[in-house]
Amino acid sequence: MQAHEANYRVYGARKIWRHLNRHGVAVARCTAERLMRDLGISGAVRSRKVITTIHVPGAVRDGPARPPTIGRVVTVSRTTLSPGLRPHDTA
Repeated sequence: MQAHEANYRVYGARKIWRHLNRHGVAVARCTAERLMRDLGISGAVRSRKVITTIHVPGAVRDGPARPPTIGRVVTVSRTTLSPGLRPHDTA
């Protein structure tokens, strides 16, 4: 497949299928998948998710994790007032 070679061997079946149809070769997506499989070519595979924590068998934990205690500040920009009340009413 020239389209696969021309695109640094990163095109998968979906992009090969779209590339072929864009260049006037009417082909079904499953056909593109089968041809790639028969030719032994595949697209680029994304790397595995990086795992940063290593499980240690028999490790003792302190209990469930707790959320950090951070003071929350809430600012209200619009409120619905009861009839007869005004903002900053000092009376």
